[in-house]
Amino acid sequence: MRHHRVAIAAAAAFAAVPAFAQSSSELDLFAADAVLKAETTIASIRPATVRETPGVVTIVTREEIVRSGARDLIDVLRNVPGFSFGVDVEGVVDLGFRGVWGHEGKILLMIDGLEMNEQLFGTLQLGRELPVDQIQAVEVIRGPGSALYGGNAELAVINLKTRGAAELQGAYGSATYSQSRHQFGERNLSLQGGQVYETLGGLALSASGWFGQANRSERPYNDLFGASSPTANGDSRINPGYLNLAAEWKSLKLRFVYHNLDTMAVDGYGDAGPPVQESFISMLGSASYELRVNDRLRFVPEVQYKRQLPWRTLDKSSMLFYDKTADRLTGRLTTVYDPIEQVSVAAGGEVFRDRAWLNDGDLVGGQTLFNGSPRVQYGTTALFSEATVRTPFANLVAGARFEHHSLVGSSFVPRLALTKIIAPFNFKLLYSQAFRAPALENLALNPLLTPERTTVVEAEAGMQIAEGMFASVNVFDLTIHDPIIYSADPATGVQSYQNFRRTGSRGVEAELRMRDRRGSLTLAYSYYTAGPKNQVDLYATPDPARVLAFPSHKLSVRASVNVVEHLSLDPSATWISGRYTATGTDSSGAPTFATAGPQFLLNVFATARDLGFNGLDLGLGVYNLLDVADDYIQPYNSSHAPLPGPSREWVARLSYQIALP
Repeated sequence: MRHHRVAIAAAAAFAAVPAFAQSSSELDLFAADAVLKAETTIASIRPATVRETPGVVTIVTREEIVRSGARDLIDVLRNVPGFSFGVDVEGVVDLGFRGVWGHEGKILLMIDGLEMNEQLFGTLQLGRELPVDQIQAVEVIRGPGSALYGGNAELAVINLKTRGAAELQGAYGSATYSQSRHQFGERNLSLQGGQVYETLGGLALSASGWFGQANRSERPYNDLFGASSPTANGDSRINPGYLNLAAEWKSLKLRFVYHNLDTMAVDGYGDAGPPVQESFISMLGSASYELRVNDRLRFVPEVQYKRQLPWRTLDKSSMLFYDKTADRLTGRLTTVYDPIEQVSVAAGGEVFRDRAWLNDGDLVGGQTLFNGSPRVQYGTTALFSEATVRTPFANLVAGARFEHHSLVGSSFVPRLALTKIIAPFNFKLLYSQAFRAPALENLALNPLLTPERTTVVEAEAGMQIAEGMFASVNVFDLTIHDPIIYSADPATGVQSYQNFRRTGSRGVEAELRMRDRRGSLTLAYSYYTAGPKNQVDLYATPDPARVLAFPSHKLSVRASVNVVEHLSLDPSATWISGRYTATGTDSSGAPTFATAGPQFLLNVFATARDLGFNGLDLGLGVYNLLDVADDYIQPYNSSHAPLPGPSREWVARLSYQIALP
């Protein structure tokens, strides 16, 4: 009966999706979908459209994000093929991709080109973490980016392009409130302002801020040892804060980002306990200047600085006590030369210094030295190159990166891409190697670690079926050698890292996008199998084709219907197949497992625009309409029970934009 109810609810939600008109005019095929026409540099130094860029790329627009009512990056990335979510320790939720746990520095997240991964472990922290209504576009490489970005881009790259002065040309503000059955889900305030001053030579200034409160769940956390911790009434509280300042004048660009995420952890290293407050603080800055010698040759020097205090817990009575600072100073020079129209060559170098130190000398809880010292420093030098040759037969992109780390040695990763558009089709054949060098704390816990190395082969085919209708499908084969794997003992809090032999996956992903004047529809499907690739015991399940936490199949649907002028209805749904979760060990010490059945998440959001006067919008909706137990499972076997996620949540968002002449 439950499956019948799910089917009925899904049918009702999507009943209003319009039929999409077709056109036989080939001249119109590429005119309707702005996403396909927009150029991006996420996967190459030279700008290219999604269909030509040398990577499997998805772009999620601001319109899609805002109209869907997305609350955070988890909501946005649920609709992108390949991504799933799991829990690490201390209440931290992060990403898996294509059946591989990406938390330990394997997936790169950037804001306006600034790296968000924390320096000590390389990790990310998701869930009510960033103001999604300030994002202009989410650009995703569904595949390696190490040749361009270095070690944290091993599996995938996510870049959040925020709204700048050109997009704002005025001020914007929004207030969001959501309510679950017993407590609020989130309450936050978002403010932005920006203006381009033509009388000052095109000076562009923008400032964005966001702060609020949220609760991860209202359901209790039940560990594997019979204990329970409440998560309601503030025990799973998340308090985010964010500031983004940008200035551009001619070829000079300056940016500063501050991000703070205060969380309450009730799960420790797996055992339920009283809530412990934890902070993740990042301060990021960059300055770049584009020097154009002529129309064919340009140089781009850039300096970036990152300072972070992640996993910060100041309660010395807790086994989670931790107080360290890490920073990175990076200098980069990129040269781009276009000798003829069909050829583009780019090359450059990068030097960065990583440092970390103890802010408190008391070695209690999780506070440890760096190989016997309160401070540590490593240096890295890198060279990178990319060449693009456009011919009547295909576009060829060849690139490589060489990187030398002062402790763990050198890594070299080449990549090769062939892309071609034969209207209405496009084709890609991609070969990439990638790597992930150990982070500062990885090496502190095991100085014998070596970089893990990845090889990915991908092929993509796409077709513009009709005006406003595009479909693509890609296959991939992913192998990681010497993967760096984390584990923690919940009884003692002892953490460890080691290189295992191999893991990986192979599979298929597909997207269908349709759009006309009445609305849009996006369907995405992904499948992975670990097959014989996974040789990491901590990831293994009774089914050799599957690993812990991640579904083999994921299907997502997002629609937007223009009901009447100024009113849209946006239902979305995600279905995932069953998942394995570790439940402990039997009397002989062998691991035991349980299965979480298939899951169907249904959301509906409506937006009314220009209420009374231009710029005032109101959005109302519900997330997790069927009130499914949306749990985050630990993707490695380390005695951690599933962490509860949000229940059914009613969401309201009021926003106002003032445009200036």
